[in-house]
Amino acid sequence: MDAAKLREVIYEERRFYGMIVHEIRTQVGIVSNLSEMLLDENLQASHEFYKKSLKQTSERIVHLSQSFLEFDQFRKNETSLKIEAVELASFMEIFVMPYTHMAANKGLLLKLWVEEKCPKYIKTDVVRLGQILSNLIENAIKYTEKGQIQIHVYFDAEAQIPLVFDVIDTGIGLGFDDEAARAKIFTEYARMDNALDQKGVGLGLWIIRSLAQNMGGDISVELNHPKNKDCGSCFRLRLPLNLDKDFRPASSAQATTPFVMKKHDVDDLDKPREMPKKVKQAGRLLLVEDNRLNQHIIGTMLKSAGFEYDIAPSITEARLLIKPHKYVLVLLDLNLPDGRGEDLLAEFSGENMLALTADMGDGLEQQLIELGFCGLIEKPIVTKDFFNKIYGILSDRES
Repeated sequence: MDAAKLREVIYEERRFYGMIVHEIRTQVGIVSNLSEMLLDENLQASHEFYKKSLKQTSERIVHLSQSFLEFDQFRKNETSLKIEAVELASFMEIFVMPYTHMAANKGLLLKLWVEEKCPKYIKTDVVRLGQILSNLIENAIKYTEKGQIQIHVYFDAEAQIPLVFDVIDTGIGLGFDDEAARAKIFTEYARMDNALDQKGVGLGLWIIRSLAQNMGGDISVELNHPKNKDCGSCFRLRLPLNLDKDFRPASSAQATTPFVMKKHDVDDLDKPREMPKKVKQAGRLLLVEDNRLNQHIIGTMLKSAGFEYDIAPSITEARLLIKPHKYVLVLLDLNLPDGRGEDLLAEFSGENMLALTADMGDGLEQQLIELGFCGLIEKPIVTKDFFNKIYGILSDRES
């Protein structure tokens, strides 16, 4: 390997590890916030949702940790498998449950359909299967703003690898229609020109395809799928059955009916916490945050205190909201998909903005105050500190 190629490999590996570390830190912050909210009696109506979210986030951390630790193994094709029997329909129903909440919070439908011809039991590595499906479903939700995600599991008796998992969305799509570009997204450090590439590390699809191939299967992108010919994408996972010779397809009684969850009452709260009199009529807040679970956590905290607020997931959308409104306070994440929070502050210097970040450093709050921010909230958020800072800012504004 020549020096230039070696430098490129070292740079890309550092970038990969850096992104994984940042993502783990973000997820750990979410776990901390969810744990604190489960201890808050004011939020009891949402506790069941928080429990499921906590489990989902914990599994996500495990997945990220495995990606970090097994990077070299993936490259050398040395990942080990633990094959066990699993009841397919039951596994899928339990597996997708956290993602139904994730989709519902974006106003999306998530449907699961395990066809009646699928086997009742399969033999596979359940952890690896979960890693693959998690990556595909999370991407589908992340890049779909309206419509639905469907997970369709079926048995293709004519195919050499007969068990098929289609993850179909109505999102932004992949932006290409030729075989060469389609193959490229599964290569190591592949970079695309559309939004699918903006927040990824360039390794997710390569890793899960390596996993699928180690399991005797494969992953492909299906163009012109009948369910999303006009928009979105379809990623197809194929796996072998690894069944005994007396396998018989499941009867219709063993199959799942399509499973659908719509946006429901996960936002319910019991009673608002007491708000100081000085800030009761303060006005409306804006939360600028791209992480969906953080949006829910911080939004629930604001709602529990009686605040009215809007949410913008990007700088672009924040601009559109700030211009026609006069927000009393903007809670602004510094690291957004389309830029830095500091840039938005410079554009709207007359607005009261409170910075949010998980990337703390010595003297960072003072630096941000000198730029014009009202202060800094560190993630994971401590509820008491969060409200003390907001109340302090709004009280100063009223006085």
